[in-house]
Amino acid sequence: MAEKEEKLILVIDDDRDMLEAIKIMLESAGFAVGLAVDGKQGLEKVEELNPDLIIVDMMMETVDAGVKVAEKIKKMKSAVPIFLLSSIGEATSYNLDTSAIGFAGVIQKPLMPSMLIPLLRKKLHIA
Repeated sequence: MAEKEEKLILVIDDDRDMLEAIKIMLESAGFAVGLAVDGKQGLEKVEELNPDLIIVDMMMETVDAGVKVAEKIKKMKSAVPIFLLSSIGEATSYNLDTSAIGFAGVIQKPLMPSMLIPLLRKKLHIA
């Protein structure tokens, strides 16, 4: 089976402006991008798209919706890296054991392409 040329990243966030900004950043870096506006749609997109990596906003419909979505995704696709997207990034990493709930790490808002793209490439083993 041939390896996919483009790595597909699924972004789950209820902020449509944030989704569009992340999509532009990722596509500019050569990634294919899938988008979901809530946890339910995110779970459907995981099945439909079979992403290589997933970014989930922690605070969507409810405060811990992202955590619950990530837990469900881990049960479905345990090998797919999942990053938590948070406006309280460093505080989250100090107060929440992200690896214990299946996250590969925390990405802090506002996003900076100079930090985001290398992080994702490293996690996906892209030179």
